[in-house]
Amino acid sequence: MLKRCRSALVAGLLAVGSASCGGDTQVVDVGPPPPALTASIAPASATAVVGASVVFAVHASGGEAGPSASWTCASSNTGVATVDVVEAGCRATAVAAGSVTVTATVTRSGGTATVGAHLTVTVEAAGRPASLIMSLPAAFEARALEGRVDVTLNVERGDRTLERLSLLVDGEEVAHRSFADPATAPAGEDAAARQAVYAFTLPLETDAYDAGTGAPAFMNGEHTISAALRVRGGATGGPETISSSAVTVAFDNDDGWAVTADLGDNSAVGDDGRRWYGGPANGVIEIAALPVRFSGEPVSAVTVNFCFEDITDPEAPYEFAFDCEGVEAGVGTPLISAGGTSGDILNIDD
Repeated sequence: MLKRCRSALVAGLLAVGSASCGGDTQVVDVGPPPPALTASIAPASATAVVGASVVFAVHASGGEAGPSASWTCASSNTGVATVDVVEAGCRATAVAAGSVTVTATVTRSGGTATVGAHLTVTVEAAGRPASLIMSLPAAFEARALEGRVDVTLNVERGDRTLERLSLLVDGEEVAHRSFADPATAPAGEDAAARQAVYAFTLPLETDAYDAGTGAPAFMNGEHTISAALRVRGGATGGPETISSSAVTVAFDNDDGWAVTADLGDNSAVGDDGRRWYGGPANGVIEIAALPVRFSGEPVSAVTVNFCFEDITDPEAPYEFAFDCEGVEAGVGTPLISAGGTSGDILNIDD
């Protein structure tokens, strides 16, 4: 339901409201129990030749806050592939041709989760296999990422045919490059050219969110970044998946707001999306404020301060209406805060 006030068109301020208790009584909200421990492993399947190694990235979420997760790794057939624990997850080393399941058992604060991946081991194929190296930008060194980060993936094609290059977060594809017409080497291309290294850049949007609900694609905290390359060729000519090494980093985006406004008649929005122009004939101006909470902190209420008047909406959807008919023409630049701390308007071009 829309709330109304009559005031002047100057500026807007959004804030998260909080409840307080009077007298000497204090109410302690212990909150809900932590979510159950879950785990994932990436890639779900891979192929390696005898003697090569593949790292399967392991990621854990949920469970009690604080302690880091740990894991053990196992192979269903050590005659085909052996495994050992590495910082990113489980490293499998191909021993002989065959198929094997690589299993990671993850623990945190007494909770346990088990995940598995499939590895196919082949004999050394004729020709030169492809390889994939993920080149991390300087931003990864700090291990705390925000906004968009461009990731460079160096591909050595060898004599394979490229099909799909994928950037993965926690084992899920977030960006890719498809090779729609994966042709073999052009006629006359020499061996050196076939083995050249090609660099591809894929974007990682750490602050992506659903424009309709405000739900972040990724919550702040640890995430595992890796890449996968699908190729064809080799002895069988069939598909192979080549995995890069994996790295665990922290996403650290500021909470913000997605704001939309219906400015009524004779109104306009400036080129930067933040300056609101109005006049005496505006009538009712409607504002919608959508919290985007990368931190996961809940919102108890939203308060809009517009034309020096506060209106509070205790529950979503957070919508407000201001009757500005007859107000002198002016320009408003909304200011936004969450819990008293200034935040960004994330949809700056709206």
